[in-house]
Amino acid sequence: MSSKYRDQDQPLLHTVAHTNIFRYYRTSSVLGSSSSSSSMERPHAVVVPYPGSGNINPALQLAKLLHGHGVYITFVNTEHNHRRALAAEGAAAVRGRDGFRFETIPDGLLDADRDAADYDLGLSVATSHRCAAPLRELVARLNGGGGGAPPVTCMVFTALMSFALDVARELGLPTMVLWGGSAASLMAHMRIRELRERGYIPLKDESLLTNGHLDTTIIDWIPGMPPISLGDISSFIRTTDADDFALRFNEDEANCCIHAGALVLNTFDDLEHDVLAALRAEYTRVFTVGPLGNLLHDGGFNGGDAAGLSLWKQDTECLAWLDAQQQPGAVVYVAGHIELAMESGEMWRAAARWKDKAEAAARPGGSSYENLQSMEKAASVATQIHAGGVHGGRASSLEEVKRRVATCATRRPVSLCTT
Repeated sequence: MSSKYRDQDQPLLHTVAHTNIFRYYRTSSVLGSSSSSSSMERPHAVVVPYPGSGNINPALQLAKLLHGHGVYITFVNTEHNHRRALAAEGAAAVRGRDGFRFETIPDGLLDADRDAADYDLGLSVATSHRCAAPLRELVARLNGGGGGAPPVTCMVFTALMSFALDVARELGLPTMVLWGGSAASLMAHMRIRELRERGYIPLKDESLLTNGHLDTTIIDWIPGMPPISLGDISSFIRTTDADDFALRFNEDEANCCIHAGALVLNTFDDLEHDVLAALRAEYTRVFTVGPLGNLLHDGGFNGGDAAGLSLWKQDTECLAWLDAQQQPGAVVYVAGHIELAMESGEMWRAAARWKDKAEAAARPGGSSYENLQSMEKAASVATQIHAGGVHGGRASSLEEVKRRVATCATRRPVSLCTT
């Protein structure tokens, strides 16, 4: 990396590094955000998230934080997701404001393939092979003065969108990559190649998926991480195919992160001190800015709108019922993993099964009884007791930890490192 390239991205890097303490760089002239600066002198970041909610919303939160520090933002959705957001939330959700605009590019996926069982696989293939040209054209249009935007000075992309790194390099733009998962999940995914070399993956045969092998095989050599089971590293290692696309794709995308000008993680140092130290020993330009949702809210950078962008129409009918349950002692709500493709009857049956499991686990002698007793004692020392149940997603879990909310989460058959 040339010295010119390194120096060029310093203003945005300083912005990210200090976002979590909201001082100095909020008004620093290094951002070009002083009152005397014209809009054409502002740094301009093009933010390109992978077209899934788990990437869109952290990227949008980071974009709003950067915008609050004076950076001009172009947030890039796919055309398909733009239409979904319009249908779910209306035009105001993607209207933007001064210095913050939404743009779209095609995702390269045929409409006929959107209902396919392997939709996620198809989307990954399409974005990685067909989105570079539309993104390049968008940057050219922005640099041509389209809409009065200042010249693009940085490309920010999320994991699974490494084609944006290639486009940025072609155009001589500095880059930052946002990893929305934990630092531990990134470190684990970066070791998939070594797992392959050591013979752990691919699995020798399908019996290893169900005979306890994934739980009893301990991996104790990943830097900064305690010993964990093989099955907790990533859901993508559950394959017997050496050429499995999802495994190869996620392996390559994780390792591609270290080639960006800076690595931005939605976590905080007190939570993952050891693994962050190990990451920084390998790659010095690591910035923690989590939890993004809390920082956005607490810093007053939300602009009065939602922190995220919903791709589904929100059902608010349950809110009155939830409010009615908030009585002393009624503190735990349980949500299982619900598939979007489930029929209503199947969904109700799944919810009933989760309810039965939760009640059984919480009874005296149940598998979670002692943990729940310990949680009650720990929560009682807080100034105000809150508790809830989440599906185990990274963003919600991280924000509840930061807010000191006692939370019960289910373990799903995905990477435990993520949460």
